[in-house]
Amino acid sequence: MNKDCGIPLSKLQVDGKMTTNNLLMQMQADLCGIPVERSTMTDVRALGAAMVAGRAEGVAVWNLEEQAKQAIESDVFLPTTTDEERDSRYTKWKMAVERSLGWATTKKSVAMTDERYRLLASIPASWFLITSFTMLVLSVELGR
Repeated sequence: MNKDCGIPLSKLQVDGKMTTNNLLMQMQADLCGIPVERSTMTDVRALGAAMVAGRAEGVAVWNLEEQAKQAIESDVFLPTTTDEERDSRYTKWKMAVERSLGWATTKKSVAMTDERYRLLASIPASWFLITSFTMLVLSVELGR
């Protein structure tokens, strides 16, 4: 991540529905090697949307300067793995990805193609027509 953003990250701030999963947050901290900070308000996207909408209408929804002075309550997940263990896990993950390449093939399966679907879908109607015609012929012949 540090290479991608160009600056060293000191923490990862997260939000959204998946952040309610403590195991996932701990795994994030372990894999990234930095603390993961989760706000007690798990879905701040709605708050952000409300703030933007309010600001557009001239309503001061939240004074950000004042809020910045106050401590925002949050949960912090600290990494529990060493750099060596993290590198080892990452190497194993890359090896697993490499082994899995090519699992998906382009071989045509016995999937339901349009032609096959039309054929199979016509069976009930065909069966109905054949049996109805047979019953009609039998009733005419037996009625003689």
